[in-house]
Amino acid sequence: MTPARAWYLIAKSSELVCHPSTLKTLEREKVAYFSDAALITPAFVACSRNAAGKAVIEKLNQFIGTVVAGPANRQRMMDWLDKREAVNYEKDYLEYFKIAH
Repeated sequence: MTPARAWYLIAKSSELVCHPSTLKTLEREKVAYFSDAALITPAFVACSRNAAGKAVIEKLNQFIGTVVAGPANRQRMMDWLDKREAVNYEKDYLEYFKIAH
């Protein structure tokens, strides 16, 4: 589906229509709900401005807000990396999440 067709359907349809990669504008916010965070920078997920679209966006925003980069996940990543890659991964991880090391 082309972006133009997706926006036509989002604006005109009473059915649920979502577009996974779109730019947020004031005009588009009148006809669609948007995810809190851009999934494919700088694009957002947009869904029809109806009950079904709102439900999808609320669930997506709940997922986006979930913290998955905890110590257990970091250890699982390090378990499958070789020693040199594990050292690099941990350095990048600590710097990315601004954890003192």
